[in-house]
Amino acid sequence: MGYKSDLYVHSACIREISKLEFPPGNAMIDGNAPDIHYGPYIVLLGYVYAITKIDPIISLYFAGIINLILFIYFFFNFIKERFNENIAIFSTLSALFVWGGYDSYAGIYYLADSYNYFYPQGVGYTLLFASLFFLIRAMNNDKYKLYCIISSFLLFTTHILTGVLYFLLVYLYLVSLYISKKVEKKYYLFVFVVPFITIVLSLLWPYYSISYLIKNKILSSSLIANVITPSHESPGGYYFNLSYYAATAGLSIIGIFGLYNLVKNRRLFFPLWFISCILILLNKDIPFYGRFLFFSIFPLHIGCGIIFNKIDINLPKLKKYIILFIVLIVVTSSFCIKIKNSAINPPLDYSFIIKNTEEDSVILSDVYTSFTIPGLTSR
Repeated sequence: MGYKSDLYVHSACIREISKLEFPPGNAMIDGNAPDIHYGPYIVLLGYVYAITKIDPIISLYFAGIINLILFIYFFFNFIKERFNENIAIFSTLSALFVWGGYDSYAGIYYLADSYNYFYPQGVGYTLLFASLFFLIRAMNNDKYKLYCIISSFLLFTTHILTGVLYFLLVYLYLVSLYISKKVEKKYYLFVFVVPFITIVLSLLWPYYSISYLIKNKILSSSLIANVITPSHESPGGYYFNLSYYAATAGLSIIGIFGLYNLVKNRRLFFPLWFISCILILLNKDIPFYGRFLFFSIFPLHIGCGIIFNKIDINLPKLKKYIILFIVLIVVTSSFCIKIKNSAINPPLDYSFIIKNTEEDSVILSDVYTSFTIPGLTSR
């Protein structure tokens, strides 16, 4: 990864947490300004580093492998709960492999970009589908209500933007329930209050202040962007917007036909998910609107699962094999392009800083180098 990678920001936060100070210092600037990166996932890795002294970057990559396994598990089981096992298999394969070859970014869950799974947003995706899975299960089993609340809390405090997506999906799910079928009123009530309970619980998180975020950022029309610490600013849309949709989503765009099939059957949750994210993506006044491009691709992969399942059931073998061959060519081409375009950089060596400065040194540099130094040296 290049020196501009957020990898070093998260590594710096892990190193700072490992000092076991409370409240922890800020990883980027001198002092104790709270940092939005100090969610449960990074805090856990901070304590792991404090105990084991395993390099934070190694810990992050190892955590990414574990998270990838958990992502597959919860994504598969969520889709299986909503449809059936075959659609769940096809949807999961689509989510992992059916993408375009456009640039890399932390919000992409393509297997060719599998290092993305160690980012808090990657962990957020896993917690998103865990929370949705538990939410659906809670309809018939009350014990899943507790699991849902715990998972929702971990999601919102680990990656707030993905948590905001989750709140949106909870209410879209509520709308789809009302349209498609009747359930007990107490379940409607539970679904309705889940976001409120999650926010209230998140106010108790001691490593950064959700209330500060709500009072000073969300209510001042600066949702999520540049929160709490001034050390990590990013533009709202990056370079992902609607004009890059086809290059990012690739063949998964055919999932729109699967979503249309759901609309015809009055199963509106996933179509509403897709439409809502596209509408947000079109509004460039919303900070981080570009992330909703990735959020909108999830229902496309599920739509792909529906299409591939129909092909598997309805077409004769020869036609199935021809379609499979075409899909494999497209998917393999995108995979190879993605791998080829991925930044491969030699490991950065900042040992000279460790040798020539004190541990509590404050070092001034350009913005990207300033991210990297604390991530590799604890300075």
